[in-house]
Amino acid sequence: MTASASIRLLCPGLLGPLPVLPQPMPSVAAIERLLGRADRSGAEPRDPFALLFDAFGLHHADERDLPSAPISLLGEGVEVEPDAYWLHADPIHLRPDRDRLLLFAGEAFAPTPPEADALIEGFNAHFADEGLHLIAPTPARWYLRVEGEPPPPEIPLHRLLGQPLDPLRPRTPESRRWSSLLNEIQMLFHAHPVNQARMDQGRPSISGIWTWGGGRLPGHVETDLDAVVGDHPLLFGLGRLAGLTTMRSEEALPEPVMGQGGTLVFWDSLWNALRAHDLDAWASGLEALEAWMLRMEVEVRRRHLSVLEIQTCDGQQWAVGRRHLRRFWRRVGFGSRLQLGRPDAS
Repeated sequence: MTASASIRLLCPGLLGPLPVLPQPMPSVAAIERLLGRADRSGAEPRDPFALLFDAFGLHHADERDLPSAPISLLGEGVEVEPDAYWLHADPIHLRPDRDRLLLFAGEAFAPTPPEADALIEGFNAHFADEGLHLIAPTPARWYLRVEGEPPPPEIPLHRLLGQPLDPLRPRTPESRRWSSLLNEIQMLFHAHPVNQARMDQGRPSISGIWTWGGGRLPGHVETDLDAVVGDHPLLFGLGRLAGLTTMRSEEALPEPVMGQGGTLVFWDSLWNALRAHDLDAWASGLEALEAWMLRMEVEVRRRHLSVLEIQTCDGQQWAVGRRHLRRFWRRVGFGSRLQLGRPDAS
């Protein structure tokens, strides 16, 4: 490690919003010190995926245009042809709520691996002549290859979780054919033996898929980073496109600084917990982050790390170096920074 090393921590969900404070609240002295003594600046609230794209020179005004699917698929370890058009096609559960449908997805609603295989086999057999091919690197993350005319852009799934479906859905003339296709998929899945068995067991059905993040692999990316650390396939795909060192959190975080240049750490466990409305998981993720931040503080004091940048994607960012740590008089309790309220889907 050298003094030129820097780390940019992208940590959505660090400051909530939380429905209530966890009890007991984890002790986070290192996080309090680093945030309290750092230089703080305002920033436009951004979707975490948009910030990842920005870090690799891929800028899109509308988050619906971000081609996260082919890049994430690359990060899953799948070889992606440059001219292939891929969409996220994640399995979803639709729950009636009065006169509307609420959308749910994620690990808690995902099929088992055998269930996913059976649903995908049925899908591919049914749509074999329509230029659609579905694959599932994991039970909760599916991808759809589309031949011919792609569908119009859709809202990213993570912005829809727990939300009413219809009022948020884009309605354009060109979306009608695709909406009809998604309805056909819902009927296909409803009649599938997998869903019959799930409903008999009192488990939520797999109502269909949500397609979003479509596109083709970009031909070129630019970044000043040397390495990326995290657990999300989009991060791994971007790193692979740029030829960077990529490491999973469990491999890299015990040794906090990699290389001699810039490292991007995407810490998404707090964000995932908020989207799943899991306060215990958020508290556990905060404890893990506190342990890592304590090591970061040591590396800054030893001049092994020149600067630690922290972004929470909610309009706030901080930068802390060794000189900032001398500001012992600056103390702000972590609890006073937390936002309380209903977690949104961003």
